[in-house]
Order: sequence, then C-alpha cells, then structure tokens
Amino acid sequence: MICKMCLDKQGTHSVQAIIEMPLTPEEESFIVSEIKGHISQLAIDGNGTHVIQRAILLLHGESREVIMSEIIADLPRASGNSNGIHATKKILSLTLKAEYEKYRTEVAQAMVKDAVEMAQDPFGNYALQMVLDTYPPNITSGIIEIIKSKIASLSLVKYSSNVVECCMKRAAGKQREEFIRELVESENLPTVLKSRFGSQIVQKALALAEPALKAEFKERLQSIISSTSKKQKIYTIQSSGSYTPGPDLYHQNLNLSSFNDYTYY
Repeated sequence: MICKMCLDKQGTHSVQAIIEMPLTPEEESFIVSEIKGHISQLAIDGNGTHVIQRAILLLHGESREVIMSEIIADLPRASGNSNGIHATKKILSLTLKAEYEKYRTEVAQAMVKDAVEMAQDPFGNYALQMVLDTYPPNITSGIIEIIKSKIASLSLVKYSSNVVECCMKRAAGKQREEFIRELVESENLPTVLKSRFGSQIVQKALALAEPALKAEFKERLQSIISSTSKKQKIYTIQSSGSYTPGPDLYHQNLNLSSFNDYTYY
C-alpha cells in the first residue's frame, strides 16, 4: 500500500508528511518494510524519489541504512537518472560522516564495475566526481585505474572528460604519472587532439605533469602536429571560453612555441 502511494502524485505528499512526523523506531521500521525491495525503483520515479530523499534525511538507524544499502547496490542505475541522482548524492554525503564510513568501500566497488558507463552518463558522472573529490585515495584508486584504461575515448565525451580531469587532479604521485602517461603513449592521442573536450584534457595533463613527463608529452605532440596536413584546422580556445577554428591552440594554450602548423579538423 505505502509503495503504491509513493508512486502516486497525491499519495507521495501523504507519505512524505508521515515521514516528517516524530516517529518511533518501530514506525520507521514499518514504513521501510513496506518499500523494501523497491527502494531503488522509487528513487528514480518522479514521485517516489521525493519520499526516498525525505527518508534518507529524516529516518534513523537501521531504517535509514536499509535505504542506503539498496540504492548503493543499484548505484549505476540510481545515479544515472535525473531523479535518482538526487537521492544518490544525499547518500554519498552521508557516507562522509564517520557513522556511515563503512559504506565508502561498497560505493567504490559498485562504481568500479560500471565506471566507464557512469562517466559518460549525463547524471552518473556527477556521482563519480563527487566520490573522487571527497573519498580518500585508497578508496578511489580503483575507479581511477578503470578510467585510465579508457582515458583516450573518455576524453572525447563532454561528461566523461570531466571525470578524466577529476581523476588527474585527485590521483597522486606515481598514480598520477601513470594516468598521464597512458594519454601520452595512447595511439589515439591524435584523435584526442581533434576533440574540443580532448584538447582541454591535453592542456590539463600538461599542467599537472612533472617536468620529465611534460617534456616527453610535448615531444609527442610536436611529432603529431608536424605530421599533419597544413590544410587541416584545429580548435582554438579563446580566453572567453568560446571555440573557433584557428592555428594557435598549441602556441597560446599549450605553450609549445615551436608549433606553428595547423592541425586537424
């Protein structure tokens, strides 16, 4: 009965009103028992999501943890939805508290399995970035490794390029060097340079690379550019943030003063 009410345009308001009342642990447990097994589905529903979000914020103890566990178990689907992402972000915020720290590993494991798909999703990429930005490196390293394995292709897509940049910033020491080197040595680097989003990743990688790797990166870029027809064009990133065809991307933005050729596009 309660589950059906959550999905109803009017019923959702009634259930939310009940959750907002002072409830005993037994009453909270009863409400959760009525929606258990359907929590993830409710989270992505236009009406049900408001009940789930209210429950995440207001319920306590085991009742709240039942909701958290079900959504974490179905994290890629829940986060990859315009409604579900709101419930997901509330749960991720809770895991930053010591009381719910135990869920961080579960969250990371769920994301590792579908990190590539989540990175490219208009909503799922936000959940990935939130975890990368707030969880400790020992938990996020697995996610970074998965993104690294697809760094070239993910750099081409608007949403996943943001995740790639986030990984570069959050990776530390040897892992960051290996992450950037994966891009430097990628056979698809020429394709990345053609892309509006990929060219931004190249700039960020150059900015974060250690001197020796940066020199190697510049050498690889110079080799690519020198082998490109002058009849082709590139994207020039203006200071205003607009994108227009032009010859100056490498000269102005990548600080490679010897690069005078047009390249790509």
